Amino acid sequence: MLSVMRLTGRSLIVLIVASLSSLASTARAQDVACEMGDREVRELHFVGNRAFSDDELAQHVATTPSSLTRRILRVIGTRRCLERDANLAGDVQQLRQFYKSQGYYDTTVDTLVLGDSLRLAITFAINEGEPLRVDTLTITGLDSVVGSSDAIRNLKLAPGNRAGLVLLSADIDSITSRLRNNGYPYAFVLPEFRTNPAQHRAVVALTVYPGPRAHFGDIGVEIIPAPGKNKPQIDSATVVNRLLGIRRGDLYSEAAIVAARRTLIQTTAYVHIDVKAALDSVANPADTVVDLIVQLREDLARQFDGEVGWATLDCFRAVGQYTNKSFLASARRLELSGRLSKLGHGSPTETPALNWACQTLDADSIASSTVNYSLNTTLRETAIAGRINPAISLYTERRGEYLSYLRETFIGGEASATKELSRYSTGRGAYSLEYGKTKAEPALLCAIFSLCDEESQAQVEAALPLAIASGSYLQRKVDDLFDPTRGTMFRSEIRGSSQYLGSNASLTFLKGTLDAAWYHALAPRTILALRFRAGAIAGGSSSETGGTKLPPPQERLYAGGPNSVRGYQPNQLGELVYLLDADAIDSLHVNDTTIVYSIKQDASPARTIPVGGNSLVVANIDLRLRDPFFPYLLQYTLFTDIGGVWTRQPGETNPALKQLKYTPGVGVRVFSPVGPIQLNVGYKPYQPTVGAALYAPAISGSFAPLYCVAPIGAPPIPVHPRDVNGTIRWVQDDVKCPETYAPNRANTFWKKLTFTISIGSDF
Repeated sequence: MLSVMRLTGRSLIVLIVASLSSLASTARAQDVACEMGDREVRELHFVGNRAFSDDELAQHVATTPSSLTRRILRVIGTRRCLERDANLAGDVQQLRQFYKSQGYYDTTVDTLVLGDSLRLAITFAINEGEPLRVDTLTITGLDSVVGSSDAIRNLKLAPGNRAGLVLLSADIDSITSRLRNNGYPYAFVLPEFRTNPAQHRAVVALTVYPGPRAHFGDIGVEIIPAPGKNKPQIDSATVVNRLLGIRRGDLYSEAAIVAARRTLIQTTAYVHIDVKAALDSVANPADTVVDLIVQLREDLARQFDGEVGWATLDCFRAVGQYTNKSFLASARRLELSGRLSKLGHGSPTETPALNWACQTLDADSIASSTVNYSLNTTLRETAIAGRINPAISLYTERRGEYLSYLRETFIGGEASATKELSRYSTGRGAYSLEYGKTKAEPALLCAIFSLCDEESQAQVEAALPLAIASGSYLQRKVDDLFDPTRGTMFRSEIRGSSQYLGSNASLTFLKGTLDAAWYHALAPRTILALRFRAGAIAGGSSSETGGTKLPPPQERLYAGGPNSVRGYQPNQLGELVYLLDADAIDSLHVNDTTIVYSIKQDASPARTIPVGGNSLVVANIDLRLRDPFFPYLLQYTLFTDIGGVWTRQPGETNPALKQLKYTPGVGVRVFSPVGPIQLNVGYKPYQPTVGAALYAPAISGSFAPLYCVAPIGAPPIPVHPRDVNGTIRWVQDDVKCPETYAPNRANTFWKKLTFTISIGSDF
């Protein structure tokens, strides 16, 4: 038997909606609220379904089980019931209709109800049968259409594919949308859908009526000024010439209208936006010009935002920003921003009343010793899709990397250009030039750069020009920016400094990084998240150690912490340098010209300083589970992190395999009003990292020397007096500190746990 459907586009949509909801009133008539004599639905199952998941099918039935908390605890949670005399015929018919709309005409649905007079377990047993397949597909009406092949590419109803009304509707939408984005504003498709259920075949014929090809005509702009203003803050000429991205004579495109609306929204200058084409209800063969109507209601152009908060490595912080959304009435944005961090810990704001919340920073005498700040002025173009959007900034700042360095920029500037490459991806290029200095941990400079005396360290920390050219690419295809459950993210950047760009010769480098993440929902509240990070640095300063050029301290790569390898504290994965105090050192005066320092048995370092490196690899595997009782408040994470940071050495083979560390763990995430707060417990099965040990004796004057010391049993490194600019100082010969020291650690389970906390997104 052959059945034939000839449908207009609108009648097809009406038919699909009606077929999917024809029995909705019957299904929804089942009262899920529990009253006297009703039976509670404790379980709901689907068996036999292969083409569609349980979650998809559950959306098409009214029968709903009680909430998980109710089923487990029996006290709290939502209780859902069926009336004692109710049957499941409505749900059965609803499932059959859903399958039919997807091309399964033979599907049968049976029910199995188990339980007693109070509780029910309901199972829908489904036999899907064979779906309809497209026998032939005919498309007519495109002979005179420009770009006709593009309009019908990758259709779902290709010969041999499954056929159904939902798939037919999707193809009609695709063809119509592509034509209307290619100059055919009146395009529509008339389908013919002939089925032979006995042979599981369908014949599909699509007749396309493209209508006339049109261009944009006049663009009319109506602007209602902001409250209290007599005239618009952004005039209509600016809207047309700089914001819309549409010109008179451009080929008609619905996508261009959507992009224009999005650009106007991104200005944040309007509280109401309406961009529409003045289309006739019936296509006229001579109607090849379509006017555009833009209606806007302005918001106030000036805005101030402020924020006060706390973060693990920021202590207390304050952020403020002033924004002029139409600087000089040009629709350009002027942003003045300021930021203070390390408040309560860094000088001159240190106070015990606040520092109790910042005790993590007590171990950091460089990056956290003073308040970090930034002042920034940026003038930028409104972001317009498909265009290059420039920006220029002037800034001054002081910023630090925990336990590593403090970078102070007296004055800096950046010129950048950003372009939206697609709906999901953005590219950015920038050039920055700044004059400033970097203060690094003296122990780091001594152990890694072999700069252990005052003069050589002062040279590294001198104020110098630094110019950097960079390019970055970002692609984000996720369903939620803050808590993604599916999709991908990819970010990469290349940045480099050279004398040809304006940098000092000692600050040259070339650095590349990439960061990729993948999210997949295994169940409605169970997410698998994978992340991979990698980085490499080439070049470096003219100071060499063992033939290896090293990058400037502020450009070195670091890993470890709540957003990296969670079995390690922030930045402490990889090489470490240990700074010892007098209690950990034995000194021996061999004679009047020689002193030997050695490390006491079971001595502990006063501070641990991360070295970082010029190579980095980090991989994270997360299984994220929402709490069954409080799913919108709590999330649990089972994670495994693998990573390594190291400095490549000449002639070394497979350094990454030697450096990789594996740390499993668990975490809990609380979704709070200030953002997600995550507490992680990572298990680190490794012994403490072996590194260089340094001793800084208390010596009066402006400079305290650093001495390399060796553990008991290792060859000592003698200290001798030397005349330095007319002053006698006890110094060591120019040697690289041996990496032979490791702190003692009790080999117990609890000592192998690392606790980290963070506020904000993880990755």
